[in-house]
Amino acid sequence: MRLRPETIGTPLPGSDWMLIASAAVLLTLAYPPFPLVVPAFVCLIPAALLILRGSREPNAWRLNLHQGFWYGTITHGALLYWLAVAFWGHVSIRRRMPYPHSPDS
Repeated sequence: MRLRPETIGTPLPGSDWMLIASAAVLLTLAYPPFPLVVPAFVCLIPAALLILRGSREPNAWRLNLHQGFWYGTITHGALLYWLAVAFWGHVSIRRRMPYPHSPDS
């Protein structure tokens, strides 16, 4: 199947990027390094606004797919970053899980 130029998605508007970024930041603030509870509930508001805004478009499923992809990518990228930092500083895998053929076992 060949893609026609009109079937390729248009870039997301700037207001969508603001909603995606704010929802991603709020959801990231709800995870363990930060002792905040409220962002876990407030982060649903920008996500709901994205869904409502996308439902008015002719190709709503395509717009919602793009919005959800970028929301998930930004959110999980931020969460994986702090996870890596936490593990790097506080967990020594080599001491906890000795391998049978490692030099210090």
